[in-house]
Amino acid sequence: MRTVFAVCDTEQTYAFNLMEYLNSRLRVPFEIQMFTAPEALVSFASVRHVDLLLVSERAATEEVRNLPVGKLMILSEGSVPESLAAYPAVSKYQSADQVVREVMDFYSAQQSAAEPARILRPDCRKIGVISTWEPGLRTAFAIALGEILAERRNVLYVSLDPWDGTASLFDDHPDRTISDLLYYYRQGKNGLIYCAESMIRTVRGMHYIPPAAHPGDLLLMNAEQWSGLFNELTETGACDTLILDMGSRMTDPEGILSFCSEIYLPVSADLLAERSVDTWLLWAEDNHAEWSGRVETVPLDRNTVEEIRAVFDTGDAGNTSDVKMRLEALNRGLLGRKIREAEDKRQQEKRRQEKRRQAERPECDPEGLLKTGAI
Repeated sequence: MRTVFAVCDTEQTYAFNLMEYLNSRLRVPFEIQMFTAPEALVSFASVRHVDLLLVSERAATEEVRNLPVGKLMILSEGSVPESLAAYPAVSKYQSADQVVREVMDFYSAQQSAAEPARILRPDCRKIGVISTWEPGLRTAFAIALGEILAERRNVLYVSLDPWDGTASLFDDHPDRTISDLLYYYRQGKNGLIYCAESMIRTVRGMHYIPPAAHPGDLLLMNAEQWSGLFNELTETGACDTLILDMGSRMTDPEGILSFCSEIYLPVSADLLAERSVDTWLLWAEDNHAEWSGRVETVPLDRNTVEEIRAVFDTGDAGNTSDVKMRLEALNRGLLGRKIREAEDKRQQEKRRQEKRRQAERPECDPEGLLKTGAI
């Protein structure tokens, strides 16, 4: 049974707007219940267990406070009344995104956080993006790919580069990063998805986890641990498409690539870059046949490469605000066109493979078998 997250606020407009946001953006597999009257909440809680209750000050009656809920948090309008001072609170007058992050941060910190329901996602895409030459091309490709796929899928972008430089491109001062998620995972606590939900940000429709502030946090993880972490996120509803920006200096990148269902390798129009890729592909084929066949090279012509390099050229001022604006345009430019072509090619190949499987599948013809006496 799914974990129940109930919200009760007598201000109907706010309550319905918050519910709409939760239903459209919350990745945790909660069953969300919204109430605008305490009496309706009490009636519901008499027949269903509520794991997490977010209730406004005005709706937090004594009867509501005495409900046998898992965790209760106050939706505060300012200074919390003395009668509610014993409960954790979150300000309602901030962005819905921030409200959700604070609620999930509180819930994930509780030892009794309910184990989330598992979701079978046979179509879940786990995409690794790698590069043997220019990390800037790899990261630009991964971000543009994520934004394009986010137009129709629930995408989560994760940088696995110990020396990642994307923090300033998304959020200059994230209060929590993937380092906190890794620490939570290594503690073996229940409800990793709640912790992830408290730190996941969104940019241009794509969700992402802020990158690590210190390289050592990523270098402590091995491939088996990474796979366990990513399986936990995908199976509990964090995303249906996971994009891994693979740093070449991480621990056991080959082991993580074996976890990926698809691998993109952008290649710049450069003689040395092309030779580097050729050498790497031969090595992968000889040593990692289990995943080398999943690698899709994407040639980037000179104009596309120059477009990408221009994005990260901060000039003498080093102003990242200009970089952010240029980065937004990547998925609509030459790089975006290359990615869409690669995606179309991959989907066409997927359809061809499915047709071949169907053609090879034996047909069931009971009448014919009966006529021949086989059954």
